[in-house]
Amino acid sequence: MDNYEKVLLHDREMFLREDLEAVLRRTGLALVQEGRYAAVPMPDEVYLADCRTGIICRSSDPLEKVDVHTQLLIMHYLIYSRETARISGRELPFREIKGVGHFEAAFLREVEPLLKSAFAGRLDAFREAGRKLQGEPAAYGDASVKLHIFPNIPVTYILFEGDDEFPMNINILFDEAVTHCIHPEDVPVVGEYGAKALVRAAEIW
Repeated sequence: MDNYEKVLLHDREMFLREDLEAVLRRTGLALVQEGRYAAVPMPDEVYLADCRTGIICRSSDPLEKVDVHTQLLIMHYLIYSRETARISGRELPFREIKGVGHFEAAFLREVEPLLKSAFAGRLDAFREAGRKLQGEPAAYGDASVKLHIFPNIPVTYILFEGDDEFPMNINILFDEAVTHCIHPEDVPVVGEYGAKALVRAAEIW
């Protein structure tokens, strides 16, 4: 068992000790299948968190194994959302989010090349990928889409198309209250999840 699996087991235990009603209230989630599962909608899948075991599966294919990183992200949404969790409506770039700015360089190194390689010269593919993921068009840049990575965590992806002199530019905005909804160390993971979902959606367009 690797360290990620050990952390996941620990987090499952934390989840099972939580007051379930409080978790649902903080996260905006609902119970399904006679209360056995908390349904966790994400842009590309609805996941199910078993309220008896903490095990997470896909609603589309409960037998398919969910990778440990996605399970950890979902579990952290469940256990680290605060009573003050909400969508503030004020969007900020990564560097301005309290408590996470020091992750910015690593975050951008992961996400910017991913989006540029997938969508440079392909803004229509970006827009269509956003629609496939139930994203909302946003009024920024040359093309932009807001994805709800979790119900209380919107992330807006903005593309500025390049030209012969300047390459494509990327901007990503988070809700100001994102750290009320998940652990600060997970904020870059949330942003990367949405970027990868957009790229995957574009590949099957």
